[in-house]
Amino acid sequence: MSRKIIFVIVSLILILSIGLPYAMPYLEDLQTDVEETADTLEERKQKSEKTAEQKGLEGTVRKLEASIYQQGTHYLEADGITLALLESSSGINLDRYIGRNIVVYGTPRQTVEGDGVIIDVERVISPNVER
Repeated sequence: MSRKIIFVIVSLILILSIGLPYAMPYLEDLQTDVEETADTLEERKQKSEKTAEQKGLEGTVRKLEASIYQQGTHYLEADGITLALLESSSGINLDRYIGRNIVVYGTPRQTVEGDGVIIDVERVISPNVER
């Protein structure tokens, strides 16, 4: 019985070693496809971030409660859903906009916990003003 197992294992090794050089071009193509897909995903992410900067995000500003992550001072909500955390390194006083519906423009990035977005607010306008 053990000779049969050894024979099968040796046979498989020989078959694989003979067929592997023929499979290499296909494996290289597969690797290239994976790399191209990764590049495409990164490009989409950058495009999405750029769109958020250009179009702005509309909602009502609320004061953010204390958080263990210590990210953001306010948040933007619409229809009871938190759209993004807000902070301003450019000196905009977000307290002036608490309870008001506004459009914020700025640089979005992922939060520390990774499941949200935080925007460094660079500009605030009223949604009634033409964008």
